[in-house]
Amino acid sequence: MKNIVKSQFYQIIREKILWYMLVVALFMQTLMFMLPIWLENEEATSAGEFFAEQGNGLIFFPLFFLIVAVGQICGTDFLDKTNHYEVLGGHRRHEVYLGRVIPALLVGGLGSLLLSVLPVVLYTIMFGWGTKIPLGAVLLRFIMLLFPFLRLVCEFVFITFLVKNPYVMMGVGYLVFIAIMGLSEILNAFNAFLGITNMMQLLVVEKWVTFGLGGDLNYIYEAPLNAGVIVQTILASVVFGVGSLYLGYIYFKNNDLN
Repeated sequence: MKNIVKSQFYQIIREKILWYMLVVALFMQTLMFMLPIWLENEEATSAGEFFAEQGNGLIFFPLFFLIVAVGQICGTDFLDKTNHYEVLGGHRRHEVYLGRVIPALLVGGLGSLLLSVLPVVLYTIMFGWGTKIPLGAVLLRFIMLLFPFLRLVCEFVFITFLVKNPYVMMGVGYLVFIAIMGLSEILNAFNAFLGITNMMQLLVVEKWVTFGLGGDLNYIYEAPLNAGVIVQTILASVVFGVGSLYLGYIYFKNNDLN
């Protein structure tokens, strides 16, 4: 399996589509959050306030990158039957399967998390963290965000091995993502039950408004996560993630690869 993992990482380095998507995601993440300041000369806020106000938009382009990464890593070899030849060459099916799952988790999961953190890092460098919300509370939210990212990788791995085509999986993934985002007001009640609504739950900060003596508005943010959200996030991610990987392996194990 070690040789398969090495081969996958070598292929990832040479995969132009994946690099193009990474560059696009990096550019759009930067542009999406910096353009209002550059063009409209808005008063710069602290990174903490930026996260509190814009946090739920941090996952949009990272999720696009995640879908492409999983499709390319787990699905491309179905097109040229590389995994079929690996099985014929003596590798066990679980080796062929995990040899693609591991790179998908590392590149798709960790890569998406880093893309999500990027705008907050840029704001911190430019404007400082501020005093609106505790830094530790936001760090905990980003740590917890890794769980649904990895869960979604597992779920898209299952879809990829089911349809055996990276482009079909990408199309399905984008449609699911757009549908959930479009129905977010309705689906938010599912919280940790759905991976994307779980992410939005982790990135939305409750806020209250108070009025000063001069009529100015003061915003108070409730950033700390409660224990229930943390437990739900971990349990849902592990159960649905491991369940998806298991179903994907069972299907792959019993499939003729034609």
